[in-house]
Amino acid sequence: KIYSPFSKYKWISNCKAHHYLGYNQLPWTGDKIIITKSLKDVAVLSLFNLPAIAPQSESQVISHEMYTKLQKRFTKFYVLYDNDAAGIAGAMETVETYPDIIPIFIPKESKVKDISDFIDEYRYRATKELIKKLI
Repeated sequence: KIYSPFSKYKWISNCKAHHYLGYNQLPWTGDKIIITKSLKDVAVLSLFNLPAIAPQSESQVISHEMYTKLQKRFTKFYVLYDNDAAGIAGAMETVETYPDIIPIFIPKESKVKDISDFIDEYRYRATKELIKKLI
């Protein structure tokens, strides 16, 4: 994925919809898995031993095939997208498709929209406390 802020297209990529960031790093089984929106969020969650994957965008609902694979490996599902309009809409679409997925969001009062911004702003301990509250 290449970020092109001054181009007609913000992101240019040769990744396909069936590529999920972080998938190859997942443990074989686990209690929880988080569907998030970017590789940097997957990396932050891994600091807290939370397995996570990210589709190519917040507007992409994970495929039924991927969901079925993950159901065989994990018990509880969460979706953690940005707490802006696009992220909330994407999370709600995911929950409508898969009602057992629990939507979680970074609190608006933190004035950041994702977990990677949160850890940057508030550091490790505060992020750990936030995750305990959310999950």
